[in-house]
Amino acid sequence: MLSFFRPSRNNKIKCPCSHVHLSDEQLINIIKMYDSNGDNYLNKEDLKKLFQQLGSNAPRWRAARAIHHADKNGDGRIDMSTMELDQLVKYARKHGNIIRCTCGQVPLTEVQLTNIFKQCDFNRDGYLTKEDLTEAFRQLGSTFPGYRAGRALHRADKNGDGLIDKKELDKLVEYARKRGYRLRNMAFKNIEYRSVSSDGKREMTLAEFKRWLKKFDENKDGKISKEDLREAVRSNGGWFRRIKVHRAVKYADVNGDGSIDEDEIMNLAEFALKHLGIRIVSY
Repeated sequence: MLSFFRPSRNNKIKCPCSHVHLSDEQLINIIKMYDSNGDNYLNKEDLKKLFQQLGSNAPRWRAARAIHHADKNGDGRIDMSTMELDQLVKYARKHGNIIRCTCGQVPLTEVQLTNIFKQCDFNRDGYLTKEDLTEAFRQLGSTFPGYRAGRALHRADKNGDGLIDKKELDKLVEYARKRGYRLRNMAFKNIEYRSVSSDGKREMTLAEFKRWLKKFDENKDGKISKEDLREAVRSNGGWFRRIKVHRAVKYADVNGDGSIDEDEIMNLAEFALKHLGIRIVSY
């Protein structure tokens, strides 16, 4: 199923699966992936595949319009070594409603990483604790967020106070960039959960929890299979995924069909509290 979102008024294109703004460099990297024969040109067929992946419901027409807009020398293709590439990027931004997730090969920028770390300063005191860093690396998709937080402190905490301050943030971002985190690695991509409680549990409503789980419903049949649930556990940095998923399905699958349907999702609340660090709240 193709997914769409409304264009931003300020033409800032977001990756729909993570709500992270795509930079020009990231958008260009996505476009260059569709140079099928590696000649540094995009023909109409390349552009058709590009816009199909970006989520257009009329990719052939969109490719023709892109050539009309960006092909300045009239040769029927986009020369990516010239200003034609810039014109193509501008066209994509102008029609931002067609952008869909192609983020598997797109690394996060320094600005994006900085914003993620700043958002994890939960008490807004200008310092990142190890708990804050653990949450940040969990969101980035680290398999071992606690360990990664410890290593980040070792690299970036120059004054040895166990915290990352504003002066040390650049070193933290540099460390995270070297780890190669990408948009698709990020956990809880569309969830803006309401708070983090004193025991470190993320709080979200049942509706938000359902919406998060449904992101992993690969075949869009309305049911969460073992494979879907395993990916959900993986995205949150969980260990022993196969064992956890087996136990979760056994606990929540009331009708015994091997998957979790709409009526059974609530049964996963206890599992989420114990193994995903999520508490379901009523507000």
